[in-house]
Parts: sequence; C-alpha cells; structure tokens
Amino acid sequence: MTIYAESTYPVRKDLGTIHARQISALGDPGTWGTGAQRLAIAQEARAALYSAGVQEANEAPQIAEADLPEAARRVARQLAIRPQDFDREVYDAAIADGLTDAAYTEHASRTIYGIRLRTPPGLFTSSGWGSRRTCLCV
Repeated sequence: MTIYAESTYPVRKDLGTIHARQISALGDPGTWGTGAQRLAIAQEARAALYSAGVQEANEAPQIAEADLPEAARRVARQLAIRPQDFDREVYDAAIADGLTDAAYTEHASRTIYGIRLRTPPGLFTSSGWGSRRTCLCV
C-alpha cells in the first residue's frame, strides 16, 4: 500500500516512493539524537503549527515520548511558529539551557524538514519509526 492509496487524485508511483522515503527519514538517527528524539522534534513543531492555527491538522497531533530536553522542544515550537524571530538570542538561550551547538543545528534542520512535509493521516507517528532506531553517536 502506498501513502497515496486513498488519494482522490492519481499520483505517479515514483513520487509516492520519494515522498514515502522522505517521511521515513524523519525518524532516522543522526549525529545528534535517536530516531525517536528526531521524530519528536518534528512532531513538536507540527503540533505547535496546529495549535496556533497556522497549519490544518490532518490527524490528531501525536508527540513521541522521547528523552528530549525541554529546550529542544521549545526551539521546535518557536521555529515552527515564528521563524522570522529566530535569531542569536534564541540560539544563546538554547545553549544556556543545555543544548550543544551541534544539537541545536541538527534540531533546527529537523524542525524545518518536519514541518514542510505534508503527510497523509496516520503516517506521522512513532509506531515503527524511532523506536527501532538508535543514535549513530551521542
């Protein structure tokens, strides 16, 4: 079954494959963070968009239970809702609250990547993602 199986409109098979790969990559581990942590970052950003009414939810927001610092969650929410206010002050506050430079950078990119993907209902969850994946390095 493809991610567009229930779509009203036809979608080319190669596009469905590419989009499925991008969605799956949200839960891949990185230099900073496990797959579950990185997925939680993207979920946190999307939930903030839904709560603020910036983006329409296609499903009830779910946020993975991951060992993720509150500073990381806060940065995801701030970047999702008010990217124009993302400046050195936000960076300095995140670093002061315990994020490393590398974690902050990867976290910001994961947030942007996660909020830009439009996903069909049921695909943006932690089941099957993150829970099986481990961090490459901490």
